[in-house]
Amino acid sequence: MKLKSHLIALLLSGLFLLVSILAISQDVLSPQELLKLESMSGLQVNPVKDELIFSVSTPRGPNDAPGGSNTEYFRTTLLDRIPIPLFMGKIKGRSPQYSYDGEHIGFLYAKTGEPEKQQPPYGLV
Repeated sequence: MKLKSHLIALLLSGLFLLVSILAISQDVLSPQELLKLESMSGLQVNPVKDELIFSVSTPRGPNDAPGGSNTEYFRTTLLDRIPIPLFMGKIKGRSPQYSYDGEHIGFLYAKTGEPEKQQPPYGLV
């Protein structure tokens, strides 16, 4: 009986060791794959409509200037779920917020080479 329990314990230990080695030896991400990783954050839900704003961040490329990750903001409805860029052109907006009534979006922005300004939600100025 004692030999049987030692044999079972030995087999289970071997199985556990094998599973651990297989789990550790999974493929590691290459530098190219790391540069393609995206993370979503900054979720803002419209207080009235079925709509939300979120940001998607990607790491800078190997030849990009030093700094933080590249962040884009998107707006989408919960019905169609098609993300539409929130900021386009030379304006680099950040920290978008819905107004209390959900009709407007306020954000911080800066044109290239200018200091950052605050853009209050339209209609609330």
